[in-house]
Parts: sequence; C-alpha cells; structure tokens
Amino acid sequence: MGSILFSLSLAACTVGIVLTILTTMNRSTAARIGSTIALAVAAVLQLAAIVLHARSTGRLPMGNLADFLMALGWLVLVGYLLVNARWKVPALGMVLPPMAFFLSVLGVVLPQKHSVTEPVMASKGILLFHTSLSTLGMAAFFVAAAMSLVCILQDRALKRKQTTTWLRRLPSLHKADRAGLEALVWGFPLFTVGIATGIGLLAMDHDNVKLAITKPLFPLLAWTIFAVVLGARLARGFRGRKAAYLTITGFILGLLTVIGINL
Repeated sequence: MGSILFSLSLAACTVGIVLTILTTMNRSTAARIGSTIALAVAAVLQLAAIVLHARSTGRLPMGNLADFLMALGWLVLVGYLLVNARWKVPALGMVLPPMAFFLSVLGVVLPQKHSVTEPVMASKGILLFHTSLSTLGMAAFFVAAAMSLVCILQDRALKRKQTTTWLRRLPSLHKADRAGLEALVWGFPLFTVGIATGIGLLAMDHDNVKLAITKPLFPLLAWTIFAVVLGARLARGFRGRKAAYLTITGFILGLLTVIGINL
C-alpha cells in the first residue's frame, strides 16, 4: 500500500511540475491553481506513504540515508507550498518541486542501510528528535539556497542591465532576499539543535571515538557559516551576492553533513 501511495504521489508531483511550468510561462490562473492542488495532493500522499513505510519496517522514519532523503524531499515540497502561499513565487516551482521529486526517488532506489547513529541511542525518541530537527533545518536551508540563487541571477541581470521573459517570471530581488532571510531565521535554530544532539549521540558511541571526533567538523563549519551570514544580515543588513554565495556554501556543507551522518 505504501508503494502505491508513493507512486501516486510522484504522479501528482509530476502533474504539479508540468502545471507550474505552464503557470510560469503563460501566467495561467487555472494552471496555477491546478499546480498548487496537485502538489498539495502529492505532499499528502507522500506523507501517508512515509508513515506506512515506517509502520511496516518498524523503524524510525528517518533512521538511514534512504529514509532521510525521502523525508527531506517531502519537506522541500511542503516548504515550496508554504513559501508560495506567503510570497506568491510560483516560478520557484520550477526548482523546488523537481528537487523534491529527485530526492524522494533517490530515497526509494537507495538500499535501506541502517544508520550508524541508531545503536548508540538510549531512546529511539532522541534519535527521532535529532533527525527530525536536522531534516527540518535542511529543508529550510534548501529554500534559502534556492532564493539565494534567484538573488544572484537577478543581481547579475540588474548590473548588466539585462532583462528576459524568464527573469521577469522569477521573484524580484527584494522578495527573494526577504524570503531567503526568513528561511534562514527558521532553519538556523533547527539545524543548531539538530547538530548539537547529533554530536552528543556520536560522543556516546564509545566504540567509535574516531568517528565522534571527525564527523562534527563539517557540521560545525556549516553552522559557523550560517551563524556569520544570519548574524551579519540581522545586525548589519548584510545582503547581496556575497551573502547569497555564503548561504549556498553553508547549505551544501550542511547537506553533506546530514547525509554523512546518515550513511
């Protein structure tokens, strides 16, 4: 049943992506409404598939890399729906839903390998807490990175005094900057608690001291980048291409960190 629901969610996501492309190109109201409905249905179906998968396997829904990617794909899709509802940026549907689709499919085709973090847990609830916050934080950073990419494209176009039809379909530089900052504000505390609990769990694994020393390096580097960017943006109004590039760099390091911990 879970596999059927997941297949249906992918089909609905595909329909939503196609309608989003039509919305972006033709500004069709019917296509815009249809894409939102299709993607919302895809999110509901995928959530049901994830829950059924967890129940059938008897494992935490994010206990390994495959489960993490599937959950991250679902959260990226939900993140797009929330961002679009708040900021009215349907053009972002050409980026986030396809990435959600890719992550979800990757989560299915990867082998269901056990995470190295689970044996050190005194309680599965703590592992669920850690992986949930880490995944939520990365989903928020996914949105921030996408908005940063839009900022880079719009800033470059403005400096070169270039304008094209597809650039006009993208969010404005100001809107993309504000949405990216909001995503950072939400994602940073989630990621902070997530990596803190992850480091604590690795430290509890007395049989893997080397792993506990080396694996926190990338999480702390990613956290430092996000802390600098967010602090500078809130305190000093730091923005522009430098802030966008740093946000994307932090996102890549954070994604590699969470994937590495779940390998």
